[in-house]
Amino acid sequence: MPARAIFVVEDDADFREMLGEYLGSLGYAVQAFASGEEALAHLRRASAPAPDLVVSDLNMPRLSGLQLMRELRATLPDVPVILMTAFGNPQVAEQAAREGAAAYLEKPFRLPELRDLVRRILG
Repeated sequence: MPARAIFVVEDDADFREMLGEYLGSLGYAVQAFASGEEALAHLRRASAPAPDLVVSDLNMPRLSGLQLMRELRATLPDVPVILMTAFGNPQVAEQAAREGAAAYLEKPFRLPELRDLVRRILG
């Protein structure tokens, strides 16, 4: 069985690389993107397979994690999205849940917390 595919969408290069390496070390096939636009452009390519999960920063320039999730919902309604933010507040968490986020993580978080969430979501 092929590895489950995870897209990591994070504008902080060091954090993006660390998350990608960590999730890759758990056996997932990780593709990392610096922006929501990059991830969407990749998905629009005819041969690009859909991810099994998207882990995205919430606060990014141009296209926020919520906007990315909305765009994904239009074409891939069943792909779960975990949103992460260093600037969390209850209203944003509620909005993310209302709009269908699979989970909402406040930075900083412990990597085992992310691991457990990913395992729970992907079964």
